[in-house]
Amino acid sequence: MKKIILSSVATVLLLIAMVGFILHRTVNEDVSRIWISVTEIPGILKIGKSPNIPEWEVQKIMAYDDHFTAPTCTVYFANGIELLLSTGSVGFEGMDENQMLIGNDKYTVFGSKRDKVYQYPEEGVWYSLKTTRGAEEEIIEAYLKARSVKPHSK
Repeated sequence: MKKIILSSVATVLLLIAMVGFILHRTVNEDVSRIWISVTEIPGILKIGKSPNIPEWEVQKIMAYDDHFTAPTCTVYFANGIELLLSTGSVGFEGMDENQMLIGNDKYTVFGSKRDKVYQYPEEGVWYSLKTTRGAEEEIIEAYLKARSVKPHSK
C-alpha cells in the first residue's frame, strides 16, 4: 500500500513538473529570441572570446535561450548561409549524418534532399554552417578548405 501511494505521489509531481515546463516554454518562447550584434555573442554563449565567424556580410544575428538547454546564436549571412553557434553538438532531425574530410580536417555533415549542414567544434564552440543544396555548398567547402590550412586550434 505504501508503494502505491509513493508511486502515485511521484507520478503526480512528475506530471505537474512537465505541465509547468510546457507552460513555461509556451509563454516565454518570444522572450527567448532576441536580435543581437556580433559583439554580444560571447555573452550569450557564456564563452571567453568572440568565435571565429566567416568574413561574409552579416545580415542579422538571433540569440535563442530557453533557459533549459544551452543557448545558441544564429548568424544569417547575405549569401544565404546560416551559422548556428552553440556550446554543444547539435543534431539535425530528418537529416543523414556522415563524416567528411575537407582539407586536413574532419567534419560532421548532415544532409537531406534540400539542405546540408557542416558541423565542427573549435575552442569550446560548435559551428554548424547550414545551406540549401547548390552553389552555397561550394562556398562553405572553400571556406572550410581555407580554414584548414590556416593555423587554428581545436
